Amino acid sequence: MDHWGNDLIVDVKETFTLNTPQKKFCYCFSSERSKTLTKVHLFLEEVIGIPSLYTLEIQPCTNGRPTGEILSKGSFTPSVKGWAVVDIPEFVLEQKESYAIVVYSGNASADNYVSLPFFKLVNGPKGEVSVFDEIGVWRRIKKAEIISVFEYKNSTFNGQPYNNTFISDPVWGENDIGEAILMEEPKTITNISFYIRKNFKENPKENPKENPKKNNKKNNKKNNKKNNKEDPEDDLKLLVYDLYTGEVVEEGNIALKNKIKNEFKWFTYELKKPFTLKINAKYRFVLSSPKSKKECFYEVYGVKTTDRDSCIKSSFGGEKAGYTKRDSTSIDDWAEEKFKDLVFKAAVVPPYLIGKPVIPMGRRRKLLMGILLLLLLLQMVALIYLAFFRLKPSIREFLVRNKDCLVCHTEMLAKLRLKDVHDPFIKKRCTDCHLDHAEQVRREQRLFYEETGGRKVIRKACGDIFGV
Repeated sequence: MDHWGNDLIVDVKETFTLNTPQKKFCYCFSSERSKTLTKVHLFLEEVIGIPSLYTLEIQPCTNGRPTGEILSKGSFTPSVKGWAVVDIPEFVLEQKESYAIVVYSGNASADNYVSLPFFKLVNGPKGEVSVFDEIGVWRRIKKAEIISVFEYKNSTFNGQPYNNTFISDPVWGENDIGEAILMEEPKTITNISFYIRKNFKENPKENPKENPKKNNKKNNKKNNKKNNKEDPEDDLKLLVYDLYTGEVVEEGNIALKNKIKNEFKWFTYELKKPFTLKINAKYRFVLSSPKSKKECFYEVYGVKTTDRDSCIKSSFGGEKAGYTKRDSTSIDDWAEEKFKDLVFKAAVVPPYLIGKPVIPMGRRRKLLMGILLLLLLLQMVALIYLAFFRLKPSIREFLVRNKDCLVCHTEMLAKLRLKDVHDPFIKKRCTDCHLDHAEQVRREQRLFYEETGGRKVIRKACGDIFGV
């Protein structure tokens, strides 16, 4: 099932300085659909001195590196840090093809240059950054994302516009937070997830100067263990508001107070039934904990960007969204910050499944495991029935008495139906004539299993084992 939302979780933010003509910055990506690219919005972390002309090229990408073939090309002259717009000749990005954005300047120097930022990710879009340094070597950085937005010919946007992270206001008492979203296309969802942790109010009586051990790592670990034993007074609730009708369309606990820790983690709320977010409707996903107190509260992870409307249009595939919190000074008691977004994701029902019953993933796994266990049980019952009710008493006696022999010599079963056999075989006593080497065979099988490390190898070499 597909997911919709913003699951960008940053491990660390890094920058690459383009301060020599040899240095190049490359970002490799795969195009999700065919579109005509006309502009690239690129975020500059810093602009030092008066940089000269920089070049941006679109090239094919192979194994995380540009091939050198120029598909499209544009240029820009940086002036201030922030967003730079690069116009390029119209170029069609083919679906599922891999491309590279390459940025460099032949006149860059130690006094006049720019730095490009990128994120190493814990979760989220999985692109790949490569940098070309002074010694002429491409260095690959996997699971990374640059801060850029593509603008297409049909005036739509796509990309990663966030340049920093933030932590939400504390959630306790009447201090609710959420994400307000104006839908530009309908989506049917089955669950909603947020990246949440619990936290604690610092004790104002403690003076850091008087407590030199406060910043000690061991002391911090002890504090974390102690904090994890303390829980908020109330569970964290999720409410989904339809702002046009004023109704609460969904409500329930997303995180239990005794299950949450002071480290960020995904928490998921399964909707009671699939719910369709309608086109042109505005919704607010609210996180609330009415009985919790300011000494122990909840926090939600988020990301933010600078004031640039075109970048906001790329959030969540085009929906207008923003971080929101309770504010008594506002008309409707809520204040929105459109350049911030909470990190969240929702499972989206594919169009061909809309209107059909959808089983949530957790229940789906349990149902699948139940079906497998039932099939195994039925197989065992069938084997027992065949062994003890459908076989003749003489054959059953033969199987029980000579079970060690028949594990390997399964061909002897067919000879039970022959009319003329020798006396020991009629009496079902194989060992009257043959040496019992079953223990030796088992020992050799164990040694073979230890050497090869798998029963599949034994079965492949010796054939199927007849079970009694």
